[in-house]
Amino acid sequence: MTTESQPQPRSSVGIEAVPKPRADPTVAGADVLAVIVSYNPDDSIVANAVAIGSQVVSVLVVDNGSSVGADPHLARIAELDNVRVIRCGENLGIAAALNVGLREATAGGWRWLATFDQDSTPSNGFIAALLRAREMFQAPSRAAVVAPIYIDAATGELTSFRRPGSGSGEVAIIESTLTSGSLVDVEICGQLGGFRSDLFIDYVDFEFCFRAADAGFFVIEAAEARLYHNLGRTVRRRLLGRSVHVTNHSADRRYYIARNRLTLYRKYGRARPGWVGRDVSHFWREMVKILLFEEDRGRKMTATIEGVWDGVRGRSGRRR
Repeated sequence: MTTESQPQPRSSVGIEAVPKPRADPTVAGADVLAVIVSYNPDDSIVANAVAIGSQVVSVLVVDNGSSVGADPHLARIAELDNVRVIRCGENLGIAAALNVGLREATAGGWRWLATFDQDSTPSNGFIAALLRAREMFQAPSRAAVVAPIYIDAATGELTSFRRPGSGSGEVAIIESTLTSGSLVDVEICGQLGGFRSDLFIDYVDFEFCFRAADAGFFVIEAAEARLYHNLGRTVRRRLLGRSVHVTNHSADRRYYIARNRLTLYRKYGRARPGWVGRDVSHFWREMVKILLFEEDRGRKMTATIEGVWDGVRGRSGRRR
């Protein structure tokens, strides 16, 4: 495990860098700092920030080196009453951006860090549902992450990370989940060393969940919390008479997905053979869909092979 060592980002000119006062501590999200990681966002991030900000007291947007084209959207966000923006001078990766949020939450004395992608939208009562599930859990003080159920914004399909036999109640222990929409215990996250920045992007969430579980903590899922989320540029296609989802991730993303899954296999695979088996199966299905349905398949397959090779060799960090 490598601890966070990225440089501190610079706040953009004219955007407040001092924590804002908290509102009424009796509201559900009074002790939750929400962090949204952005990278070249479009105007939809404003609506998402408003939706998130309506459920918590304070929102921090960590912008990961966006181009000047994002300036108008980020400026609109900065004008919201309970939102502030930190702009990084370069793309540090999602884990490093999340660690910025973790440092802010720790310094400000926040109990929880709610982590969001720029294109994720919470349902009504989302934060309250996560907090309620944590209190219902059998060992609330050992819950490192409370996760929602995801609704694909493009297809409407629901995704739950519960395994067969884990029950259908409001709360269940799960092996891993996605970063976006997760409620993270700030103290536990700090104890674990934060998010692994050398992964840069992809599998950062799974790695943190595995590390938390190995330290004796739990990742739990709240059935009543729903997050509208985009997994790439998802479209539906037909294959052998069945409907399949194609994510259309870029070649760069394909590199990190391949490399980092190999990194996790090497570190956590022996203790989680079931997860490795399911993930390998998913990997091969992804390759078939790329070859059959996606554009720029040559670059994506090349990037995937490069990622696998670097994963085997133990390389990490930003793609060279």
